[in-house]
Amino acid sequence: MANLWQDLRYGLRMLVKKRVFTAVVVLTLGLGIGANSALFSIVNSVLLRPLPYKDPDRLVAVWESEVGHGPNSKVFASFRDFQEWQAHSHSFEQLEACTWAWYEGRPLIWHGTAQRVTAIPATAGLFSLLGVQAAQGRTFKPNDLKSGCAVVLSHGFWQSRLGGMPGLVGSSLTLADQACTVLGIMPKGFDFYPKQTDLWTLITPQSELERQPLDSAVAVFGRLKPDVSQANAQAELAVLHQQVVREAPPGNWVSQFVPVVYNLQEEFTWLAGRNLRTGLLVLFGAVVCVLLIACVNVANLQVARSSERQKELAVRVALGSGRVRLVRQLLTESLVLTLLGAVLGVILAVASVGWFRSTNVVELPPGNPVSVNLQVLVFTGGLAILAGLLSGLMPAWKASRIDLNEALKETSRGVVQGVLSHPTTRLFVIAEVALSLILLAGAALLIQSLDRLNSVPLGFRPDHLLTAQVILPTPSYPRFSQRAAFYDKLISSLSMLPAVEEVAMSSSLPPGGGYNALTVAGRAAPNTEVGDVGIEEVSADYFRMMGIPLLRGRRFESSDRENSQPAAIVNEALVREYFPNEDPVGRQIRLGKPDDKAPWLTIVGTVGNVKGTTVYKEMGYEESPLVYRPLHQVAGGSMGIFLRTTGSFAGLAAAVQHEVSALDSTVLIYDVKTMEERISQSLAHPRFRAILLGIFAGLALLLAAVGIYGVLSETTLQRTHEMGIRMALGAERRDVLGLVIRQGLVLTLGGVVIGLVAALALTRFLVSMLYGVKPADPQTLGIVSLLLIGVAMLASYIPARRATKVDPMVALRYE
Repeated sequence: MANLWQDLRYGLRMLVKKRVFTAVVVLTLGLGIGANSALFSIVNSVLLRPLPYKDPDRLVAVWESEVGHGPNSKVFASFRDFQEWQAHSHSFEQLEACTWAWYEGRPLIWHGTAQRVTAIPATAGLFSLLGVQAAQGRTFKPNDLKSGCAVVLSHGFWQSRLGGMPGLVGSSLTLADQACTVLGIMPKGFDFYPKQTDLWTLITPQSELERQPLDSAVAVFGRLKPDVSQANAQAELAVLHQQVVREAPPGNWVSQFVPVVYNLQEEFTWLAGRNLRTGLLVLFGAVVCVLLIACVNVANLQVARSSERQKELAVRVALGSGRVRLVRQLLTESLVLTLLGAVLGVILAVASVGWFRSTNVVELPPGNPVSVNLQVLVFTGGLAILAGLLSGLMPAWKASRIDLNEALKETSRGVVQGVLSHPTTRLFVIAEVALSLILLAGAALLIQSLDRLNSVPLGFRPDHLLTAQVILPTPSYPRFSQRAAFYDKLISSLSMLPAVEEVAMSSSLPPGGGYNALTVAGRAAPNTEVGDVGIEEVSADYFRMMGIPLLRGRRFESSDRENSQPAAIVNEALVREYFPNEDPVGRQIRLGKPDDKAPWLTIVGTVGNVKGTTVYKEMGYEESPLVYRPLHQVAGGSMGIFLRTTGSFAGLAAAVQHEVSALDSTVLIYDVKTMEERISQSLAHPRFRAILLGIFAGLALLLAAVGIYGVLSETTLQRTHEMGIRMALGAERRDVLGLVIRQGLVLTLGGVVIGLVAALALTRFLVSMLYGVKPADPQTLGIVSLLLIGVAMLASYIPARRATKVDPMVALRYE
């Protein structure tokens, strides 16, 4: 310990003496360690830390997959399946269900004002399954099923939307025109999927799910018994599912699906982002490469510094110091530097994580918030020790190999050879160039994919388009005619607003999608209720305002009313699938089977496709078959508003809300956003990956340039007398310039070649995150190679130019 303390004191004195060297090393390591710590805090939260629920390793999600479509066709199970599984399964300690399909936007009356809430219907044992108790009051109990509507509030909703009102437990809230008793308030920090949940409602025998279990879909969650595997549980559920199929009417959708059991944490990650897991692993690999490059730079600086300290180290050896003692002293100094870098890195990580949480850049799974906790600090400490060894061990070992006869001479030629005489230094430079090229290639591919994805024509005009959604209270608008009349008044009122060109309405934001089966008159009926056809209710001016082209027939007209022939307009995707090589205008179709109660619809026109993302495919768009219905024939209780403006959106959102309230203060309007904001939200994960990897690649490029510059600059300085001799013997300035640049260029080209081989092998892991570009795209690899070579030549030129200014007479005085 005495020797260690002596080494620390001496090392600190040496680092204080070389302030510039110390600052550069600490900043370099701090950036590398800080970036790793910040990203590890996200990886730890999403992928490594168990969910904060009871027995998290045994918690599973049960979805259903369409037969013949693979495990990625995930849908909710029928409520009837859940009932059968809960009653007869022996693989689970507990099975519970909830659903967020069609239940997110529900009106809640608070102090006489309607506001939209995300209310999730759940079974009585959901919270006991998770092992979480309410912070105030209690959660659901089985005897609550005999009572009326009961709710449990999230802590965030109680605080932000209800003002943290005390004594709320036991009181009543009006939710969707129904009085509901508040049973409890959940603890702060508790969340489940979806994270936006404001409150949970109890599924009672009077609810729609219980009344129509085969037509209702729910997410099923369970805890496996200790010795039961997911495969065995899935096999048992499949057998029970067949009992439901036998009970269901022929062709019911449940017969087309089979249950699949997944780990709950993995499913939460998948729900948050299809490529979230892969993306985080790629980004973590990238940030590790940045740290390696930083360590290489620091190692080169250590080699250069140890060359300057040859005489000091030789004196130590002459006084009896052994090689191990020298290595220990130099390693102690290296670890002190990395410790200082780790402190800076933790500060940067805390700031980065704070920014990440406050801006909510991308959606992350529920359960564990991102934070710089004890696990992250332990990781940072281990990383600092590893970085200290990587950046200090080789330079220390090299520096300890001292030739006393050469080192103690008044003028030593050993130093004059330059740091590039060390093979390790050359390998270091080649390594950081190769790592930089890998990161540049990956970043270029992701940025190119994002740009192409963002520039795809969507089939409609998203510019100058403001959107919102409205929900009509059912007691006030029970009849179709009342809803249609309100929408007419709303369109007329909004059209009078300044800067508003056109107004239209649709039952969903484009593009709509669905799972309806389609029957064509005169053809065999489908043998299933499951299909791929979506339906949208739109106003007459919707297609013209949205810029969706009419291909055949006509648009909806004012004559398409409740008492007229039911009309429909279909898109091109539906025509390709159901009417290939024929004109569909005039044909009759029905959503469902021929004997269903749905009306026969006459196709009056066809329109172009609208592209959109799906839950199963993050990178890319799909064109789903769609049937459009006129608003005046099927007006529902919830609609989307679309306003085309001539100028800015400033103040328009407030004006729209005012107009809706002026017509009826009980009508709920929410989710007011521009269409471009909605499109941007759908690209949040690809943009996050591209930006972050681009930052890491830029940092790697900068570090590589600094590394090349630093090595060549030190070499040029140490070879001053050699340059003087060359110029005294007749060498031109351009010869000296070329000599130094060639050194840097040879090392760079070696790194580029190795980097290209590694990039071809590694970029294939990016396939699921690319759009419109291949992992081994030669143009992209060529451009990043030229960019790296150009930056390296610039970094080499500065010390080379300095070498040409050497005065031969001054240089020769060194001898």
